[in-house]
Amino acid sequence: MSDEMDKDIIVDEDDCTVLVKKPSKDIEEKLFQEDATQLAQGKRRVPADNQHDGVMSDDDEDDRTRLFSNPINSSLKSSGKELDASDISTYEITSSATGTSLSDAINRTNLEVKGLKSRNRQLKIINQRFLLASKLGVGGMGAVYRAKDLRKVEAQDKNPWVAVKLLNEAFKEHPTAFIALQREAQKSQKLAHPNIVRVYDFDRDGETVYMTMELLKGEDLNHIIKRKKTGLEREDALNIIRQVGGALAEAHKHNIVHSDFKPGNIFYTSDKVAKVFDFGIARAVSEIGSGPFNFAESVGGGDDKTVFDASTLNALTPAYASKEMHDGQDACKSDDVYALGCVAYEVLTGKHPYGKTPANKINAKQYKLPFVEGMKRKQIKALQKSIAVDRQDRYQTVDDFLNDFLPERNKVSSAVKITLSILVFALFFSGVLYYKQQLDIDLKEQALLVEQQEIDAQRIASEKRMEVERTKTLNLENAKLEVGRILEGYEKNVAILKKRLDEHAFVSSSSDSLEWQLSVSRDISALGSMYEENDWVSDFSKKYSEKYLQPVINRALNDFEDSKRSINIWLGGYHKKVSNVYLAKARDEIYMENYPSAKKLIELSRQYYAENIKIQPVQKLLVKNWKAKKLQDERLLRQENSRSYKKYNESAARHVLSCSEQLNSAGGGFNYNMKELQNKITLLNKRYRSMGSKVSTENKSHVRSLGQCIRLYGEADPKEAELILAKAKGLFPSYSSVLAKVKIRPFDSCNPNFAGKGRRYTCSDRFMNNPGSSGPELVVIRSKASGVFAIGKYEVTQGQVAVFCRATKRCQIANKKDFMLPAVGYSVDEVNDYIAWLKAETGFDYRLPSLKEWGFSARGRAGELDNDRNCQLNSRGLVKGIRLLPVDIGKENSWGLINYIGNAQEIVLDGTHYRVAGGSRLTPMESCGLDTLENLREGDLGVTGFRVVRKIELK
Repeated sequence: MSDEMDKDIIVDEDDCTVLVKKPSKDIEEKLFQEDATQLAQGKRRVPADNQHDGVMSDDDEDDRTRLFSNPINSSLKSSGKELDASDISTYEITSSATGTSLSDAINRTNLEVKGLKSRNRQLKIINQRFLLASKLGVGGMGAVYRAKDLRKVEAQDKNPWVAVKLLNEAFKEHPTAFIALQREAQKSQKLAHPNIVRVYDFDRDGETVYMTMELLKGEDLNHIIKRKKTGLEREDALNIIRQVGGALAEAHKHNIVHSDFKPGNIFYTSDKVAKVFDFGIARAVSEIGSGPFNFAESVGGGDDKTVFDASTLNALTPAYASKEMHDGQDACKSDDVYALGCVAYEVLTGKHPYGKTPANKINAKQYKLPFVEGMKRKQIKALQKSIAVDRQDRYQTVDDFLNDFLPERNKVSSAVKITLSILVFALFFSGVLYYKQQLDIDLKEQALLVEQQEIDAQRIASEKRMEVERTKTLNLENAKLEVGRILEGYEKNVAILKKRLDEHAFVSSSSDSLEWQLSVSRDISALGSMYEENDWVSDFSKKYSEKYLQPVINRALNDFEDSKRSINIWLGGYHKKVSNVYLAKARDEIYMENYPSAKKLIELSRQYYAENIKIQPVQKLLVKNWKAKKLQDERLLRQENSRSYKKYNESAARHVLSCSEQLNSAGGGFNYNMKELQNKITLLNKRYRSMGSKVSTENKSHVRSLGQCIRLYGEADPKEAELILAKAKGLFPSYSSVLAKVKIRPFDSCNPNFAGKGRRYTCSDRFMNNPGSSGPELVVIRSKASGVFAIGKYEVTQGQVAVFCRATKRCQIANKKDFMLPAVGYSVDEVNDYIAWLKAETGFDYRLPSLKEWGFSARGRAGELDNDRNCQLNSRGLVKGIRLLPVDIGKENSWGLINYIGNAQEIVLDGTHYRVAGGSRLTPMESCGLDTLENLREGDLGVTGFRVVRKIELK
């Protein structure tokens, strides 16, 4: 068969439709093309001077064959003139002279075909019999064409059309390819079933191997599913499942496994009959056997022991192949059950149950199967069991599945059963005749095996180009679908958070509650960081690395960035909305004279939107009303002091309570007047001595409240608070035991709730003797073994140790340019001196990390390593580890730690021994990891640094 046909075929990349190029404008070539088209369609092109010579009409839609006399041919024969191609090609092949013999009809057809082929080389006629009209599609083993059987035309058959399947070039290269197509015909002929496409014959024409089948009207199920996005009508869907299930069950009775069952191999006719085709990769089950073709076995046995194993051609569809088929195991009936279950889901819901993920990559727990509306619980369970990933969890036969899913199909009448029995006996006797014919076919196969080596090489390039284009189209579709799913996931999460934040704003009356504030803060943080996590981009780029897919990736990145900008704009507006919510609540609190709460709400409003012009008026209203309230309280206090002890004592109580209020509003030092409280307590003792123990108890309560106020102030300024506490003890000597219980401690900024959030939240402790300075920056970590503790986000720097050296004069101060480098070169004693000094300055218990604490902190949640860690590397001009780098250079792990591997090795406590972990800039890159651990040596101090750990007390 000529190869020019491939040059005239165009594949539409959008829907894979096979088109034919337009013919040349050349008049003669156009006439040739018309001859070929009319011949394929059963029509003729009538010459201008013979338009009324009994030629068949062109408008017969049923393609009926009519007999007419052919005066031209008759006159030529009578005149003795020899028929040539130009004379014959202008008349329809199907026409014949009334009353002529069969040999005349055959001879005329041959002459007409010869004439057409001589004038139009693009015309395709197989074996001088099958005229190819148009390509219908491409299957697993070759292309399928709509063709006219010229023998049927000669016999005046009303329906001369058939489907012809040609073996493609890729399969021709395989040593058993010819056997594969012969086996396909043989197996399909075995499967006499109304829902399996009938196969008529198998033959070859030179190097062209082909098979003829029945021609159907309709379309394949794959296109129907794409059009029906939510699934087919329930009755049609169940009808299709019932029919194709019966077809597979019939094949399994003959020990034939389809192995490539999918919507594309199911044809749904206009009469609503589903037919399964393309048993080209079908394999007999393991009990029949597999292996290379053996002529002796094929002749000697009754069963077909010579089985073509299509798995050697990798002929399977990933989305419908079972896990065992992906693993290369022998085909099993249960594999077809898996594919049937997937197809059942698609016709019922329009969706593949696993999103077309290959079975060997499925984790069933991560997938939520599509919802099948209106199905019974038993049917749902049957569907789920049919697509079980592991074979032992799946139905073993199609009948088992259909019995549970469509039990009504087994309600067969006795009459039908008797009829089926008769058909079985009839098929048995017909099988005897078939076996004899098969022996002749097997002999013919031996000869064809030799001829398979002479395949036309020019066809290979054309088929490969079509396959490449099809692969590109499939990859583009997959990439678009996948990136669509990814972006849709982000959009769904964003919509959820937006909705939740809008609901928060709606219930603004709860804005003064801690729960409301934490919820809003948490959701804003989550929404703001939603589009920061874009690791999927690199994974997606690696998976789809082809250059032609780059526009899809770029478009996805642009959409991702647009969504990110949109979120930032939305959050800006929401911050303003929350700021106004706090201000409205603060105004209510002012009118209710709850001034501390109002002040807190105003600060929260400023925190969310500092430029809000409504803040200043509310702040002025607060100050004005608060001052007025305080003046009123003082006036009432003076009145009550002159009347009774109760009122005077309440005045003393309010006075001492105002200490905490002043801490919230003053914003400066400790401004509370302890002397006034002393006078009040002294006055109470003098005026109300007769009340004795009650006065003493109440006065102790006042002093205790004062101690609490001093303790709160000490969180901000411990050193000043110690002086104030000492002064208080002098002012209230009678209550020194109460004040002795007051413990001054600095404010602990390391909240246990920060555990695991080191990428966003850090803490550091202020120095009590130098409020402007603070200790190392810490992250909070929660471990089952070690509890909650804080560890340095970075290694201690030379600049931090320089503060210690300057204050104690115990060590040499490093150069200022090295202040951001790790503190290396210090002995263990010097390190411990620094830690003891840090403890005294902050009031918190610092120490070196244990090996377990360091390992848990450095490993993070996933044990990731910074690919750019500063370790020894010298490869192809890339040199690393030459010098120490600043401590803040590097990638954070999941806890928030930076520079924990390489650069400077870090001192840890392994029991009572000091060791170094994590490697240094001198450690070879391949040995520089989380498990790198060595003994501490004096000679390595130049690359030895340390982090600090401190205990966190749970409140």
